[in-house]
Amino acid sequence: MCENDYFLEEFKESYEHYRHLEKLRSGHITFFFTLVAGFFGFLGFLLKNGSPVSDWTMFVGGLTIVFLQILDTIIYASIRRIGDARAQHAKTLQYLREKLSNDHTIVNGWKAFEGNAQISVQIGAEITLHLFAILFFLAVATGVFFALNRCNLLCWQGCTVLSLSLTIFLAHIGIWLWLRYHK
Repeated sequence: MCENDYFLEEFKESYEHYRHLEKLRSGHITFFFTLVAGFFGFLGFLLKNGSPVSDWTMFVGGLTIVFLQILDTIIYASIRRIGDARAQHAKTLQYLREKLSNDHTIVNGWKAFEGNAQISVQIGAEITLHLFAILFFLAVATGVFFALNRCNLLCWQGCTVLSLSLTIFLAHIGIWLWLRYHK
């Protein structure tokens, strides 16, 4: 086995890992948005009658949003780590491309990444998850304060949901800072 054959095999393996990581990222995002769409569909079903919502329904709805916040934070951490691994594979592919001569048509026909388009997909996914973390927290805070002003929600229910939501939101920020600045 000559050196170019070795580099070609490394290139193929790294490219397979790169594509696998793209599929993982897409699967995570699809799973998250499916759950969010299902939640809002169920919420729309509950609110379509226009009848007043009970305290326990609001409490369970708040806890569901807290669950979505937890999932948002976990998926963000996963997406961020996948992005880091993809970036390393992209560097490996670029290095192997330079090492291999131009007579290997299989290498020249493959694209490891399409410039800024792949970077923007990663950044777009991360920003979307950040926005959902903010929106979930604001939804819980607004819902709790709206319910407390109507005097329908027990104080411990509202405070429990709000404190859980705030804790998870702060954890999301902490994970973001740690993954961004800790190498």
